[in-house]
Amino acid sequence: MTIPHGMYIWQLSSIRNDYIRSLQKLNCKRVYLKVLDDASPGIFWSFQCNRQIVKQFTDAGIEVVGWGYIFDQKRIIDVEGIAQAVKTSLDMGCSGFVADIEVETENIATHPQVKELMTALRGVVPQGCLGYTSFGNPEDHPDVPWQILQDACDYQQPQMYYALWGFGSNRAEVEIAFAQHKRMGLDKKPIYPIWTTEPNGSKTTTPEELQWFLNAYPGSAVYEASCNPSWQVDYSNKFPGPKTPATWFDIQRTKDGATVVTAYASDTPVDQISSHWKGDVIEFFKKYDTAGTILVAPCDKPIPVLVKK
Repeated sequence: MTIPHGMYIWQLSSIRNDYIRSLQKLNCKRVYLKVLDDASPGIFWSFQCNRQIVKQFTDAGIEVVGWGYIFDQKRIIDVEGIAQAVKTSLDMGCSGFVADIEVETENIATHPQVKELMTALRGVVPQGCLGYTSFGNPEDHPDVPWQILQDACDYQQPQMYYALWGFGSNRAEVEIAFAQHKRMGLDKKPIYPIWTTEPNGSKTTTPEELQWFLNAYPGSAVYEASCNPSWQVDYSNKFPGPKTPATWFDIQRTKDGATVVTAYASDTPVDQISSHWKGDVIEFFKKYDTAGTILVAPCDKPIPVLVKK
């Protein structure tokens, strides 16, 4: 299953007025439109999801997938009301739905209702069209009901908010997050990451880096439409995945405890080399890894066949 790149829309009223024409210029063929929030009266967002609005997109060749925040500051949800809101969004012309499941479900008391909800949604949303989105670094959120979500949904959209994380270079962070998914068995369904354009103080993403990630990960999406970088990239799938050469750092220690870092270069794409992190040189990488391509070789393993820099 392949899907086009897409843009997430939270509040349609807060984005540019010419959004349809602008999306066409960016070759954007899919939007994720917020259609519900269970903290809102009535749950369904009729002011934002109706036939007229959805038709504006579809007439322009842009598919509309609904999404909504579930358990928004709640421990108990209205399963029937949410399922009905999702059905209404489909009736309005949306092609599918993505459930936003976050911190509230780390309370295991919510898990029976999560399962009940996903069963209800599975009965409403067409096959192949139900997704979920949650934390991009699942090992840091082990109590989210990952397996329930995996079993019910057709695909997942982990929130790879590399610009906000700060535990490594941006590309290294994403590699680490994907490795976490694999270790936890969360790689059995298609993964279409979400990249954020929301700023957090001085931390933000650039259009150039955002474009790199879109090119590297087919089907990935951008959150969200009220932020300028979302409108400064091309959403087409015409670009091949990047073949950025990796810089490989072998870390060793001398007898007196000093850290020795030896650099190598390779034409091997970044995503084909396993990365390993060493906490004692994190600051070194933060300072020098502006391109996001530094990988660290473990000292006790042989270095791959590389060309010495």
